[in-house]
Amino acid sequence: MKKYLQFSKRIIGITLRCIPVIRKHYRLRSRIDNISDACSLLYEKRVEIDSKLFNANIEKRLTWFGISFGQLTDEQKGELYVVFADLPMHQDRYEELKQQMEKIPADSLTCEQWLYMHEICCFRGRYTLAQIFRERARMLAIAPMNRNKVKPPISWENTIRAAIEGGECNNQKDLDRLLARDRITGDIANKLRLYIAVLFGEKVPSEWVKSFDGSDFTDYLAGKSIAIVGPSPTEAFDGEEIDRHDIIVRLTYSFEGKGTDPVHKGLRTDISCFSGVHGRNFMNECHGILPRDISWACFKTRGMASRVKEANTDKKVRDHITFFQPKFHGLFNLMPTVALDLALFNAKSIKIYHTDLMLTVARQKGYNPESFNMPSEDIDGMKNNFRRSSILHDPILQYRTLYKLWCNKKITGDARFVEVMEMGLDPFLSELEHVYASPYLYEETCSPQ
Repeated sequence: MKKYLQFSKRIIGITLRCIPVIRKHYRLRSRIDNISDACSLLYEKRVEIDSKLFNANIEKRLTWFGISFGQLTDEQKGELYVVFADLPMHQDRYEELKQQMEKIPADSLTCEQWLYMHEICCFRGRYTLAQIFRERARMLAIAPMNRNKVKPPISWENTIRAAIEGGECNNQKDLDRLLARDRITGDIANKLRLYIAVLFGEKVPSEWVKSFDGSDFTDYLAGKSIAIVGPSPTEAFDGEEIDRHDIIVRLTYSFEGKGTDPVHKGLRTDISCFSGVHGRNFMNECHGILPRDISWACFKTRGMASRVKEANTDKKVRDHITFFQPKFHGLFNLMPTVALDLALFNAKSIKIYHTDLMLTVARQKGYNPESFNMPSEDIDGMKNNFRRSSILHDPILQYRTLYKLWCNKKITGDARFVEVMEMGLDPFLSELEHVYASPYLYEETCSPQ
């Protein structure tokens, strides 16, 4: 019955999207389209916003994108309009706005509205303000845990995810209690158990892993030292150290020698891991033929491995054990996906190289294929692409996940990775904001040359 209702809902949605007016409604569109169109609207009205001549019509039009300001005052809305329209704002004024937002009670807006404002801030590169909004939403999500008559704002499963992310639920006993409260069982419950075990450094039972991965990947990794080589350019002389690992993993390694060198990146590759978009590009441009020098390929998009296997009978191919569902908000980028997946297996060690969670904008030469139209020297284009992608690939989720794995000794990293982990979340977001927010957010406070 449940599958029938889900199928009916999908068909109705597809039908409604065919109607020109209705298909523009935010519930039938992607969140990225809603947020980018809302920001475009505010940018078009920037003269009115800057002159404080805006009227209720702007707020009314924003509701078409699912965005509402709830009980916020007109003055608070006006300040947020300035940020959302990407208008110049002095750093002191921006800090004052953040202090005001931190004082607003979480129940002044709904969980969904806080998240929409968080996503707009991500789109504008204002990650420190985004974190304030996101945490308000998370507080609303976990509120039902200790209040029996409070309904979860999204779902009970989402409440559990929010508690895992914030550490309010950090062991199997607490998780089982929360699962029992809403009678969550089956694969959903088992995936949450797997997720909390790997995040908080528990020993992961092999039978739990085998229920989601029936390959012999466990035997391949057992007792081995693993290097995961990221796509950030580097001047560090890591090549020999990387090649000394038992197993070397590279991201989107689609042809022999891609991104390798004997001095910085190393020469060997044993496993290639593909994101969804890079996997699809690999299928189109390389016809699914894997490089000769690898032993395994892992794919983030479920089902792609079976298609690649047909063209590579001499290779081992598998889908990542992914955690698309067991989280409060956002999707994982490829590095957290790979780190979580590999940490489930009984490897000797996992060390991450050349990854600083996008504080370095540039990618190694050739990392993105030509069809992406994203050359390595187009820094502005990559910044725009990251801001847009951060609406769904929440940078706070990426950091918190890798930070937990690092703190619980599931992973380690090179000097730059450790430096980023030792920053803590708030300083990391400040650095990220300094890289991706509009330059005029800071230029007024810069010392004269």
